Amino acid sequence: MEWLDRLQEATGWQGPRHEHDWASVEAELGTELPRDWKELWARFGPGSFSYYVFALPDGEGAGSLLHWWRDLREQGERDPEWMTTYFDPYALYDQAERKGLVMWGRSETGGRFYWLADGTADPATWPVIARAQGDEPWERHAMSVPEFVYRSIADPGFEPFTVADPQFPPAFHPTEESTPDPRPE
Repeated sequence: MEWLDRLQEATGWQGPRHEHDWASVEAELGTELPRDWKELWARFGPGSFSYYVFALPDGEGAGSLLHWWRDLREQGERDPEWMTTYFDPYALYDQAERKGLVMWGRSETGGRFYWLADGTADPATWPVIARAQGDEPWERHAMSVPEFVYRSIADPGFEPFTVADPQFPPAFHPTEESTPDPRPE
């Protein structure tokens, strides 16, 4: 949990814990989610990191990780050509194959952040697949979500995903309304 500790220290966040039972989400996906993701939600809850990175809310409600996975899947069923083109060379997570992209967040500037999930592997090993904007190339990062978020708000060299600026220290901004629309534009 080193990156979670670094993220919490960098933002100075000391808010209340937000416990959530992830069993139903993981059951529907057919895989466990990374433990550090679940701990990120327990420590921070809904909100944004430096008004830039929005991690999708926990649970199953509107705007949640599971809600948007279902929505993207339905969108792909309506328009398979769009799905193939948008996610190329990847595919959205498929429960039967137990592989594919699971969206966990987005950026204020249109970035999209996913795990390359593999239900047969340890979720701690899932890389982050990210796109700075809708039509830019995908980037693969062999790191956890907490590390990706930390680097996005605290590492000025983490291009093209950084908003780090010495004039504006990293921060966490809690909100009960943190459900931005993460659908690709």
